[in-house]
Amino acid sequence: MSKIYVDEILPKTSGSWPVMPDRPAWRLTGIHQDITSSGTHLAKWQGQDDAVSADIRRFVLGGCTLNGATTHITVPQTGLYQVNTCVRVDEVASSFMMVRLRVNDSLTNDSLAIVGNNISTDYDSLSLSDVLYLRVNDTVSIDVYSSTDTSWEIDVGSNFSGVFIG
Repeated sequence: MSKIYVDEILPKTSGSWPVMPDRPAWRLTGIHQDITSSGTHLAKWQGQDDAVSADIRRFVLGGCTLNGATTHITVPQTGLYQVNTCVRVDEVASSFMMVRLRVNDSLTNDSLAIVGNNISTDYDSLSLSDVLYLRVNDTVSIDVYSSTDTSWEIDVGSNFSGVFIG
């Protein structure tokens, strides 16, 4: 068996920043949704496949895809992913709200954020972040649950992001 001995490994650089391969990653912004019922609703997102929109900082890179309904990201590679969201809800009057991270439309991973009935009638934000082990072609999505309100909104100020970390 051959052996290779290395004294030092230096990152490939361009200027002062390390150049990294195009790893799976996304950052999407919200699409305004008027909700007219309580219960669970999938958040909708906007972004570009394999492009970066510098003015609004949204992208879908490294083989990730945003499905046609703009609700699910499909990952191209098995491994650990850092997944994050911040969802702004408007016009919530009386119910408690939850934001939940779903993998393959399942809620079994128990990643959620919750806020109670004392929400401002103007808006509130729910954030969550988690590290998930995802397999190739798994889908990730965010749902928002209202316990009783039947007239509320998911705001465009929401965002949904993730990156393959290894």
